[in-house]
Amino acid sequence: MGNDAPAQPRDLIITAVETRFVRVPLAFGYSSGKSVVGGRPMGPGAGQYTGSVILLLRTDSGLTGIGDIIVKGGDPRAGQAAQLYVEAFLAKSLVGQSAFDVDRIMSRLWGITTHDSTVYAAGIDLALHDLMGKALGVPLYKLLGGRSRASVPLTWNVPATRDVDLMVDQARDAVERGFRHVVKVKTGTPWDVEALTAIQAAIGPDVPLRPDDNGAFLAGDSIKRFGTARQRGVQFECLEQPAPNEDLPGLRRVADALGERVMYHVGYVRLSVAHEIIRHRWCDVVSVPVFRHGLRQAAQLVRAFELVGIGCAMGSGLESSIGATAAVHAATALENYCYPIDTLGPHWFAEDILTDTSHFGAGYASAPEGPGLGIELDWDQVEKLSR
Repeated sequence: MGNDAPAQPRDLIITAVETRFVRVPLAFGYSSGKSVVGGRPMGPGAGQYTGSVILLLRTDSGLTGIGDIIVKGGDPRAGQAAQLYVEAFLAKSLVGQSAFDVDRIMSRLWGITTHDSTVYAAGIDLALHDLMGKALGVPLYKLLGGRSRASVPLTWNVPATRDVDLMVDQARDAVERGFRHVVKVKTGTPWDVEALTAIQAAIGPDVPLRPDDNGAFLAGDSIKRFGTARQRGVQFECLEQPAPNEDLPGLRRVADALGERVMYHVGYVRLSVAHEIIRHRWCDVVSVPVFRHGLRQAAQLVRAFELVGIGCAMGSGLESSIGATAAVHAATALENYCYPIDTLGPHWFAEDILTDTSHFGAGYASAPEGPGLGIELDWDQVEKLSR
């Protein structure tokens, strides 16, 4: 055999699993679910936090895979519990395995994962893909099928607050900075119509809105509320979860009554629910977040929905810039992520744990071209935010 035979990638045997918990300050107020909080810019330490368990998979080749497990709210006790769960329990399924055996590893992990612990499996999935990309010398999006778009459009998320002027100010500021694809507005409050109308008037008719009810209202109520808002000049991109989470037929009732697209978004998409959505076409869009599903399962779902003409978006749980970068790789590769994604990464944070976050711009993000995730941890920042 000649000397021009292709080089064989390393076996990538995982030798150790390490974790670090960081508490990252937010630059803005944030609302999730049905909660309502403030929305003015805040300085470091002045308000809310997100938490991340940084996952480090060490290998016999010397390469290290980086993953991200979200800890909502940045509670240190929850972060410590997450570290213990990974290092004392999940590590047993990883040490001694080849990162290239991602299907077998993840099938085993999903088999022991509950609905409330999907972020653990997802974080491990990210680290495995990061390792494979590094070993092969290619950016992660190439492992998922290659580049389907040059850059990924981003939403801007306006938190719900009773002071509608604050909501208007944040929406206007975001649009002026370049977030012109769609402005997502947390709704599910008694003043939704007032807020949506004021925001649309402030930013103009060319930037549509994506109200996110989080299932706070019945379908009939949503038909009335959003119908009134539309009469007042509000332009909708789509309506996110405008019926209770368990009411799949309600989504279709809203869509048919208003002639608007509706999105299913409840965090983790149960496979049984995905089957029902595909079978009955209860919605037009499904949010498939990478921080909940990981890359392997997200790709499976996004491609399944593509087969029946259902588009995909991507929600965010304030994952760190590690997880946000993985999300951008997924949306770069998977063509059916055809709606702007919520994953803003460093735009949310007053401080960051990466050395470079320039791949997140105003209104767009682009996948780094380095091997794997293409990112480097800023260890000084990791140490600082670990205290």
